[in-house]
Amino acid sequence: MKKNLSALSALLTIIFALSLCGCQKPDNADSNPSDTNKNTTVSVTVEVTFEDGSSESFDITTDKPTLRAALEEKNLIEGDEGQFGLYVKKVCDVTADYDVNGAYWAFYKNGEYMTCSVDDETLTDGASYQIKYTKD
Repeated sequence: MKKNLSALSALLTIIFALSLCGCQKPDNADSNPSDTNKNTTVSVTVEVTFEDGSSESFDITTDKPTLRAALEEKNLIEGDEGQFGLYVKKVCDVTADYDVNGAYWAFYKNGEYMTCSVDDETLTDGASYQIKYTKD
């Protein structure tokens, strides 16, 4: 019984923390994709930092509602579908694969580590996103 309460408590803590991160699917996420964010255009900056420390910056203007959709629209990311959405393995044709060498792409919004997937991150006009090659 004690194990079940601990597991339930941990699950509730995670759900609460994710609800506070500001990373939520748009209200119309289940609607027709062509109806999503009609007449709403946002501009964001995305800076990609590679393994060698070099970086590349992209100014993106889009009507896509999520970070994933905007990055895919510009062909900047690729990955595998997983339990929590897209597991980004490639950014700008550079692969980071944790299973191979402990490397992964870390995502930040306005300098803060994102605690949700790119699928759940609703774009905010004027936001700055950072994608960093990270290795354990």
